[in-house]
Amino acid sequence: MKTMHRRIIDKYSAELPNLGESFRLAESLKPCERVAWAKEQRAQIFRDGWFVNTPVGVNGDGETVQSHVEHLKVLIEKYLPQEHIDLASVFAECHDDQEVLARSGYQWC
Repeated sequence: MKTMHRRIIDKYSAELPNLGESFRLAESLKPCERVAWAKEQRAQIFRDGWFVNTPVGVNGDGETVQSHVEHLKVLIEKYLPQEHIDLASVFAECHDDQEVLARSGYQWC
């Protein structure tokens, strides 16, 4: 079971060529340092998906994972009932941290 992650990494390496190296880097860190590392990295990683209801890149704009998190927190503050804001903000803070493993070191053309 402990080595199953290597098979998963191999399966997705063609699509995400930096996945293995990013995972090895994260794995080499002390567990208590991994979250801080991910949060530092996400400011440099442009995400796939949507940006203000527009596919990323369509208007020549893009957003980093960090700017996506910040934008989501603004929306949470603006639109959610007060009793849900704290929990939703915690979720927003970490919901895309896995993109750091998938995209860290990715070279954009």
